[in-house]
Amino acid sequence: MAGRAGAAGVVQEADLARRRGGAAGTTPRREADLPQIVSGLREGHTTGAPLTVCFANADTRPSDYAAFADHWRPSHADRTARVKWDGRNDPRGGGHFSGRLTAALVAAGVVAKKCLPDVRFETRLAEVGGETDPARFGRAIAAAQRDGDSVGGVVECRIAGAGTGAGDPFFDSVESVAVKPTPSIAREQLTYNAASGRMEPLAVGGRHDVCIAIRAAAAVEAALAIALAELIL
Repeated sequence: MAGRAGAAGVVQEADLARRRGGAAGTTPRREADLPQIVSGLREGHTTGAPLTVCFANADTRPSDYAAFADHWRPSHADRTARVKWDGRNDPRGGGHFSGRLTAALVAAGVVAKKCLPDVRFETRLAEVGGETDPARFGRAIAAAQRDGDSVGGVVECRIAGAGTGAGDPFFDSVESVAVKPTPSIAREQLTYNAASGRMEPLAVGGRHDVCIAIRAAAAVEAALAIALAELIL
């Protein structure tokens, strides 16, 4: 990555501000999140050495987490971390299972975007607590807060300008997070013919799935088994 990241705003404030707490429905904890670049940058360009960006934790209250050493939060990693590291994990603030780590993730993403000058990102909050109307997001958040609860959400991220050919056919595929409808269909479709250079009708013959998801369950299970075996072994 040497030479690809310019001097001005290697870690830009805009993305860090989007991640920062303080807004309705987020943690009231406020951190300055000022990036300190301690290695990998010289005269405004990356050097090829690891680019190290540090964020100081200032607004901390370790005592808030004391009870979780033995009394574990449902769905959190309190128990998992204790078992995995034989009770020697650091539970303060959630340790490295905390959402605090996303500050570093966002900083790394900013640098990655500088390597993708032609790629455009469009990200939006598509659902909050089952509500899909943005005008009702605040209501869902307020209701959960009154009940001392939390709600989930759906984030939609689209990119444009990535070009063609990124990723591998199977492992490390760009689009294999989803099972798409089968593209080989008998219905006539208008598609590009590279031989003629024109858009022409195409009807696909042969024997093809109408709903590939019917048979996909076994493949999904196998992929999960492979990934889990790799993590455990």
